[in-house]
Amino acid sequence: TQSTWEHLVFANPLALAHFVNHPPRGRLPNVMWAAFDFALATPPSFLPFIPNTYNRTLPKLLTTIPAHVLQQSMVLLATAPIADGDELLCNYRYNPRVAAPAWYAPVDADEDARR
Repeated sequence: TQSTWEHLVFANPLALAHFVNHPPRGRLPNVMWAAFDFALATPPSFLPFIPNTYNRTLPKLLTTIPAHVLQQSMVLLATAPIADGDELLCNYRYNPRVAAPAWYAPVDADEDARR
């Protein structure tokens, strides 16, 4: 049987966001989030790799999905070179007006303050 780790990695090799951590003090992020829309014209062979789904039973009036979009999602974009084995790090940008966990170190306190 597959281990839990293998299942998490190989169930969908494009769904990696749950492995992205906030950088520790002194390190910079190497990825950032970007909105991405999977179009209705997405090839059927790509459909199993869409990492999230909507509850399609909700009334249309409660959704904001554009007519040409099959699924709205997020993608990770590299902001620095990433070598095999490197940890993926993204700025979580916690709200500076709310107490952060002890492990959290702001990447850019001025940017966070502009939220």
